Amino acid sequence: SVEAVGNFAVAPDGRTVAAEVWGDRSGLSDIWLYDIQTGIPTRLTFDTGNERSPQWSPDGETLYYLSEESGASEIMALEPESRTEPRVVFSMPGILGLTDVSPDNRVLSLTATDSTSGANQAYLVPVDGSGAPVVVDASAEQAMNGQFTPDGRWIAYALVDQGAFRIYLKTNPPTSRKWQLTDVEAFWYGWSPAGDRLYFQGGASELYMAEVDLSGNTPRSGQTSVLIEEFPNPVTNLHDFAVSSDGQTFFVSDAGSTDDTRPLRMIRSWTRLVDAGADSR
Repeated sequence: SVEAVGNFAVAPDGRTVAAEVWGDRSGLSDIWLYDIQTGIPTRLTFDTGNERSPQWSPDGETLYYLSEESGASEIMALEPESRTEPRVVFSMPGILGLTDVSPDNRVLSLTATDSTSGANQAYLVPVDGSGAPVVVDASAEQAMNGQFTPDGRWIAYALVDQGAFRIYLKTNPPTSRKWQLTDVEAFWYGWSPAGDRLYFQGGASELYMAEVDLSGNTPRSGQTSVLIEEFPNPVTNLHDFAVSSDGQTFFVSDAGSTDDTRPLRMIRSWTRLVDAGADSR
């Protein structure tokens, strides 16, 4: 039986969600696939270690995920529609999660604990194993949850700034320059399909929206506003949310309650929630 749904990824065609599912008996997580239209779940992994942090390739044919079989930290690649076995793409001690795949399917974004400093850092890793991992922001106290912009020109990440996480942006590949995108606490976030809006959430229930212009050589931040006041709040580290490829649906994996049942939810009517909130003010 299912205890909780943690990190997840929506397939590019919007029909399937891959999620890490924690079992209440085993205490371990496996990757499951959920058909959005029917709600039918299919278990995808059966190993004796944790399988977590699924991310789809841009074409939707390959699913990458983190395997902790036998205490190792390995990024695996699996084609759900084929009969081939999962293969190891990258191995590194201390990987905490796989966070994104670049739009050209050449680079993976992950978070890992630095073996020397003990700090959590965002890394970029070539999918084909042709190079060493690149630290997104070596000067950061902590940098996590790296995600590519829809055009692939930039890499965003959550950086500890004055005691709280905020979202920053660097070029892809990263250089020493960085730009701050949010001026309030933010850790969980997702891009609109056009890359002109950043939806984000900190430690409370408000879901924010920030306007962003990434068309030039320098990113420009616009107005930030509260999009939804009563969004499911992050009560556990299993919290996650994502935006559908058409920008019409939010997915969230935390019910916002204090029990151990955290289902995966779809918020399809979020535009009506926004309109209702605007009418009440």
